[in-house]
Amino acid sequence: MLGLARGIFTWTDYSSNKLGCVGTNWKFYAIGGIAARDITPIRSSVTSGVTFAAVDTEDVLTVSHTSHGAVQYDFVTYSSAVSLGGAIIAAVINGEHQITEVIDDDSYKITVSVPANASDTGDGDTVDADYQVNVGQVDQVIFAGGWGAGPFDAGTISWDYAMSGSIVTDEMRRVSIDNYNEDLMISNRGGPIYYYDVSENIENNTPKDPANDTRAQVLSSFDGEAESPVIVDSFLVSESDGHVIAFGCNDLGSTSQNNLLVRWSDQNNPFDWEPSTDNSSGGQMLRIGSRIVRAIATQSEILIWTDSALYSMRFIGPPSIFGFNLISSNVNILSPMSAINVSNAIFYMGDDGFYSYSGSVQPIPSPVAKFVFEDMNRDQAEKVFAGSNSAFNEVYWMYPSSDSDECDRYVCLDYLQKTWHIGSFDMSVVASDAVVTGYNRTSWEDSITRAFPTATYISEIDKTAVPPVLKSNIVMHELSPVESAVMGTKDCFVESGDIDISDGDKFTFVSRFIPDLMVPEYSGNASPTVTLDISAKDFPGGSVTDTVSQVVAVDKIPGTFTPVSNDTAQRIRGRSMSVKFSSSAENFHWRLGDSRIDGRPDGGR
Repeated sequence: MLGLARGIFTWTDYSSNKLGCVGTNWKFYAIGGIAARDITPIRSSVTSGVTFAAVDTEDVLTVSHTSHGAVQYDFVTYSSAVSLGGAIIAAVINGEHQITEVIDDDSYKITVSVPANASDTGDGDTVDADYQVNVGQVDQVIFAGGWGAGPFDAGTISWDYAMSGSIVTDEMRRVSIDNYNEDLMISNRGGPIYYYDVSENIENNTPKDPANDTRAQVLSSFDGEAESPVIVDSFLVSESDGHVIAFGCNDLGSTSQNNLLVRWSDQNNPFDWEPSTDNSSGGQMLRIGSRIVRAIATQSEILIWTDSALYSMRFIGPPSIFGFNLISSNVNILSPMSAINVSNAIFYMGDDGFYSYSGSVQPIPSPVAKFVFEDMNRDQAEKVFAGSNSAFNEVYWMYPSSDSDECDRYVCLDYLQKTWHIGSFDMSVVASDAVVTGYNRTSWEDSITRAFPTATYISEIDKTAVPPVLKSNIVMHELSPVESAVMGTKDCFVESGDIDISDGDKFTFVSRFIPDLMVPEYSGNASPTVTLDISAKDFPGGSVTDTVSQVVAVDKIPGTFTPVSNDTAQRIRGRSMSVKFSSSAENFHWRLGDSRIDGRPDGGR
């Protein structure tokens, strides 16, 4: 899929087909079975006024079209073009192209598959052009940090005053995806809402090939539409009462965005947004904050975070339809996607900690919070997103470390046992000038429709190219080695922090370690081998003073572990110990239980 995915959603149609949708910063895709089809809406279509100019030996065409409305890297599809007279024949022009440069309001450039020759003097007249919705930014671009971002006593600024600068940002693309009954609704931040009719556009669980009438259509194009929002920050479908709710949208009769306005459609009618005595459409202005950041539905209410407060929105019926209550002020949420509903409890990441909500906001103590928040790329915090793995009672937050522009780490909470761990899957640092093939996760969906959690990841990225190479794929988590299509050697490890058994001058002497290890499943050619490493330190934060290593033998019978007599005996001493289990092998996975240490206090020497 073209672009970096910023949202993934799964649902089931009336025929029990399992469907999916992915929104990237460039496009939207509908997924049925293993087929992904482009359903990106069309912004405008023209049947005249588009001409081309070629330069001998160059593969770049200059396209003239008055008031085209395109931005750099937009996609446009041409049809009915004729040859320019030489190498640039009609087949070279007709089809989808990406705009590489916008010259001005009336012209732009595209790159074609062959260079022109001296005979290419025509203009490709009689062209039809379909422009897809404008693409979005892949990164959050911050040009200034606001008052206090600059140094004190700089230049002509008075003594003891900080330089000021207006906050100028180019926001990254954010997508909203939800289902309305069996159909799909989508939007990009700053645009309208679009509707994708499943019964019209999906046959035999396969979306139709992209064409103007098989793509998602703007709400205003449907019969019976009235006053649907032309600009929204986000939206969701309230399944319990049948309303579509838009957040940070334009008011009635306006095209200007109100960042604190909530509007909703008529009940069981996603197209009628004009309030009247015959419907339940309406709206409400929130009062605290400067913009709505996130809205998420629970079983009994919709939670709405502004940048400084948390509201509850509840369906109460006529005449008000919805009631709004302030839950708490001085509440912050780190990013629009950093909140998640798991078993009707809300977990979210704030600017400096983790929180839960089940009637009231409660901080979640975390021993890894300092590690996470002190090494995070705050400029790209909008990319932080939450995901859940309900089979293991886990909530993940993926976030970019200080050296990365994309999420390259995760922090995980087991919300039943109240335990935490950190890691990185197979994610790596993605620099601003990245030219890599990576697996950094960019969005996540739990096993709601499908049997396993599903994530999108970066399959290829090259920000130095024009246009940039941005490609995304889908991966399913928790597959067994036999079911997984991704085979080969996988490196993985589980490592503890420093374990203190004694205090002061006392050392700990460990004579034996009993691992609790299980191999739930493996393929026939697997060699289940896990290595145990124990490291000792004499001082907190100091260097490792001693290490012992042991290959843990495992019976090739799924679900069992047999200690190898006294081979688990160890001899190591220190004031603190850390334990690491690791493997680098093919086609099996393993699970760690409650391992045991045989240790005792020891003297200083």
